Amino acid sequence: MKKVVMFIIGLILVISGTTIISYNVLSSGREVKYVEDILDIQKNKEKYFDCYGYNFDNPKVIINPYDISYLSALVMFESKDTNNIEVVVKGKDDNSNIRYNVKGSKCNYIPIYGLYSDYDNKVILKSNNKIKEINVKTDKIDNVNNDIKSMDKDLVFVNKDSYVYAADKNGDIRWYINNFGGKLDNYNGHFLLHSNKDIGNGYYDGIVEIDMLGKIYYNYHIDSGYNGYYYNIDNSIYINSNGYVNYVSLLNGKIIKSYKIKDNYSNISVDNNKIICSNKDKSISIDIKNKKVEDIDNKYNDNNKYYNDLNLISKYNKIDVRRFGEYKETETFNKKIWLFNYKDLGKKNIKMYKEDNRLVVKGDFTDNSYIILDGIRGKKVYKIDKYNDNYYKYIYSEGLKGKYSIYIEIDNKLYKSDYFVKF
Repeated sequence: MKKVVMFIIGLILVISGTTIISYNVLSSGREVKYVEDILDIQKNKEKYFDCYGYNFDNPKVIINPYDISYLSALVMFESKDTNNIEVVVKGKDDNSNIRYNVKGSKCNYIPIYGLYSDYDNKVILKSNNKIKEINVKTDKIDNVNNDIKSMDKDLVFVNKDSYVYAADKNGDIRWYINNFGGKLDNYNGHFLLHSNKDIGNGYYDGIVEIDMLGKIYYNYHIDSGYNGYYYNIDNSIYINSNGYVNYVSLLNGKIIKSYKIKDNYSNISVDNNKIICSNKDKSISIDIKNKKVEDIDNKYNDNNKYYNDLNLISKYNKIDVRRFGEYKETETFNKKIWLFNYKDLGKKNIKMYKEDNRLVVKGDFTDNSYIILDGIRGKKVYKIDKYNDNYYKYIYSEGLKGKYSIYIEIDNKLYKSDYFVKF
């Protein structure tokens, strides 16, 4: 009996030792850099948004409070009354002044929109016969292709794929948000835009409800991706989702119905109980009742949005963001790769970093390239994806646990990186 006990103890020690050695081997090298999620950044920033100790005559002012809306600011102060506050952002002439009202409270957070780039802006606050003038100096914004020269509208909001902006009557840019895009529909006094996370093949992670300051209120993850939507007004939305049109509730993020399609459509509308999906080349119609899909004459239309009344889209509230949607395990590739006789990755141009729920790998690959994650529970092989001559792979944390060494195979040549990733 004693020999059996000693044998079991020895076996446990061997297994434990092997596990520790394996763990240390997998943990050797450097951990992949973690890039903080924009929603966590937002939450951390809001810890310092504080009205207390400030008043109407001496307010706290933060320019570009969420780091993505460059021509905006947030003014904070306490008040004994709750009178509404009129905001006037002075234009370069009297015809380009921007005006809107904000509901007053004991603790005021006043959003400021309509600032000029690289300019000493003058902002006037009016409340209960009191007037306060604030100077807001903005930085210069670059990389904006402004299509608006002049017009008869107060503000036109323009959608580009990777950013959105607004221009005034003179064609001057007065608002700009980077890394988000979409149709700029008004929802709850905010906009519906695609998220700042791409998932490859021209698709994004989902959509967000975002205000003009760049604050995100709701984040809707769509597992099959996003590339165009139609806002249905009744708290629902149709989303083109990489081979599907998903009918999604904006109240809980649930997919109510799903319609199988093919091809890539960036524009969606609804007409007489039919969903019209179109791009610059073709259009299809989906019968909502029987899900029948048929080709139709092209009805592509991608208009900008006009808002003469900024009160419709100027709502701000310092509430916590809500996330909707579930992530699926990233598909692996059935390929046997033996992890020996490898070379160091060296100076190959390959970038790796970890976000809140995924590993991102990009760089100089070929069509015959793979990422291998080697962990205590075994290894997983993923094929590198390609879009517009760019190679990438997004590996989600679902189905992964612990630490993994990272190997790369390119054209049947195996390389070991100096990195490990932890899920």
